[in-house]
Amino acid sequence: MATGGEQKSLRRLSSWLVALLSAGSLALLSMLLIPLHASGIQSNADTNSNSAYEYLAYYIIFEMQTDGSIHPLMYQQVQLAATLNSLDGREIASRLRWPDRSVQQIVVILKSNNEETVYQNIIEVPRWLRGEFHAGRSMATQTAIDGHFLPLKQPIFVVRVPAIADALLVIQNSKLITLAQFNLDQLATETPKIVTESRRQSISQASPHGDPANRVDLLIMGDGYTTTQQAKFISDATSVLDSFLSISPYASYRNYVNVPMLFTLSNQAGADHPPYQAGCQSQSCCGDPSMESDPLQGIFVNTAFDAKFCTENIHRLLTVDGVKVLAAAAVAPDWDEIIVIVNDATYGGSGGIFAVTSLHEAAPQIAQHEYGHSFTGLADEYETAYPGYPFCSDITSPPCEANVTDVMTPTHQIKWSPWISPSTPIPTIPEFDPQFADVVGLFEGARYRTTGMYRPGQNCIMRTLGAPYCQIPSEAYVLRLYTGGWGNPSSGIRLIEPNTAFPITNAVTLWYPTYGSLIIWTGFEKCGKFSAWPRY
Repeated sequence: MATGGEQKSLRRLSSWLVALLSAGSLALLSMLLIPLHASGIQSNADTNSNSAYEYLAYYIIFEMQTDGSIHPLMYQQVQLAATLNSLDGREIASRLRWPDRSVQQIVVILKSNNEETVYQNIIEVPRWLRGEFHAGRSMATQTAIDGHFLPLKQPIFVVRVPAIADALLVIQNSKLITLAQFNLDQLATETPKIVTESRRQSISQASPHGDPANRVDLLIMGDGYTTTQQAKFISDATSVLDSFLSISPYASYRNYVNVPMLFTLSNQAGADHPPYQAGCQSQSCCGDPSMESDPLQGIFVNTAFDAKFCTENIHRLLTVDGVKVLAAAAVAPDWDEIIVIVNDATYGGSGGIFAVTSLHEAAPQIAQHEYGHSFTGLADEYETAYPGYPFCSDITSPPCEANVTDVMTPTHQIKWSPWISPSTPIPTIPEFDPQFADVVGLFEGARYRTTGMYRPGQNCIMRTLGAPYCQIPSEAYVLRLYTGGWGNPSSGIRLIEPNTAFPITNAVTLWYPTYGSLIIWTGFEKCGKFSAWPRY
């Protein structure tokens, strides 16, 4: 329920918009709204081409070798539901200025046979396989995180580019050094084609909320479901999705997310549970002593994506074959993010190229946390040390993620200072005083450090599984929706739907978010990212 002040703000905004519309100022309203979210819609001058293409595209799975070289593994021509949008040179440069320690930024450029750049974009390639679980064996409502980080030795990623004859695909790193280039026609001749069997895959849609050109397309996939379990997969996927999206801000902005569900047939149900063996050094056993208490240890099954517990000798680290998943996902090629549900009730999951979750009732909390990394770009807020994890500093550089900082004084230089009440002590001590439970402050201990690094909330989702998202991470999620960088649309979600130039009546309906008070965002660019604060 909005407060009196918020209701006044709503009335003022509505009156202003209606007056604007009544005065016949639709064109002006369009000019005010569209530029906020459309910077990636038009190509810049150096592309010499329109940014929207026909829907036929190449879907190519690449692998990055340990020596930095890049090789295509599989490809397919696909029909996209949304056109691909090219970033202009300014936006490419802006996004490359902002470092992300969890991903490698890859610049993808498509050139015509006369050397003109006709398409360019940035692909984010994950650096880590993450296993972040409830600490101990407790699955309490809020539990500290037992975290594991494993570098991805040969990361894989998908490139989608317009299908243009005789075009040259150039792949560069974040320093714009060319890593590889391929003639698309030659690549199609020399690279294995993705083979899909329609009898083994089926797509359904969980209440689509809009055009894929203006939504996050979150693809739900399943492993370990047999021919008689398609209905079970849909039921499980719906249940996991409802749990995953049950917290704010995911719940508030649920209608910004389309959720296609892709059933893929497995020959057998479940996942592999390798038997415990002390000192195990192979894929056929598990060296984690906790596997001894797993009633399914020693069970191996034949599934579509090779789901397996005890990856890297960590019992709860549940993974699938990334190449097989990305190949199967070509059936739904507009995806922006993927969650794989494994048909097994044992607790486990992982994050990295995509999120993986089991059917254990607490496992979706792992996916909620991992999505904070993969989609929103948030840092962990817990203190377990990870030597060698890339450094950050808001005092020097490179700058830290949105939800952590090493700035303590002066207070106005803390990047979330507009959220901090004058009565809140800086640093916020005692740290776990109940009076600060829902307060934005400066709490010491974050990003794998006990001192010198601060978080904005006392106990939030990036610190504790099952905890609330909290204000600053929520702000970062909403900004990520609107500023893009996660897929298509490349420039973020627009308040005016594609192919609708402006509102068609003089009545204004505020659809989003689905509940809660109105927030008017005032934004400014900082280090290539947008920061903002709410005005009520």
